[in-house]
Amino acid sequence: MKYLILIVYVFTVKCHALVIDLASDYDTSISYGPTDVAMTLLIKVQNKLDGKLIFNHIAASRIREWRELDSHPSTCLYNKAKTPQRERQAIYGKYPLMAFPANRLIINGGLSLPQTISIEDVISKYGLQLGIAKGRSYGEGVDNILAQKKHHIFSNEGANSSIRLRKMLLQGKVDAIIEYAPVFQNEYPSESQSGEITFHKIAGAKEVTFGYIVCADSEIGHQAIKLFDDAMRDPKLQSDIVKSHEGLFFEQESAIIRQALLDEFLVQE
Repeated sequence: MKYLILIVYVFTVKCHALVIDLASDYDTSISYGPTDVAMTLLIKVQNKLDGKLIFNHIAASRIREWRELDSHPSTCLYNKAKTPQRERQAIYGKYPLMAFPANRLIINGGLSLPQTISIEDVISKYGLQLGIAKGRSYGEGVDNILAQKKHHIFSNEGANSSIRLRKMLLQGKVDAIIEYAPVFQNEYPSESQSGEITFHKIAGAKEVTFGYIVCADSEIGHQAIKLFDDAMRDPKLQSDIVKSHEGLFFEQESAIIRQALLDEFLVQE
């Protein structure tokens, strides 16, 4: 009898749960460092909702992720930066799931270049081949510059495009990429210390980038975002989000990230 009650309970929970398609290019077989944390935090948010939300994971490239939002009303994405164009296309949660220090220009070749460098100089002054992941946002200001220089930039498309670009950089197939420094350093620790690989601030880039949960602009999407926002109002979960960023970045960057997250949560209360 108790097993029958349990089956009925599970069936009832599933019937009343909101099921969303979670599209991403996340590959569980590869460690991304900070990106692993984003998935862990997303699962914590789901657990906080106590069965009210169920994820149906869909493998999709960065380009296809956003197409899914347009064509499937039950689609949500996670760890996405805000841009005006994206905010016209979809609904963002109120609270950030992740925060990152600014992307860096990562250059192979052991060149003596300024600590802060513009994308314009990388391409025009130094003649380097820059590679980017098509469909990825690098921040509004950086995206605008990349759009202006698109005919001079190698754009890699498809699932795991950022992973391929990091490999291409080491293989000498591109001279420079735009990436979070900790992601590259976690994946290639020895190469990062070789002296051939250098990390540079991008002129005009914001100091902190937030990653949000975003859903299709539909009835289901609005319901999902409401559930996400309700869960992320919890002070304990917010504290877990802040603590999860400890040790991910350099000490100075970690302090900036911590304060940025605390400020973001406080202003939303």
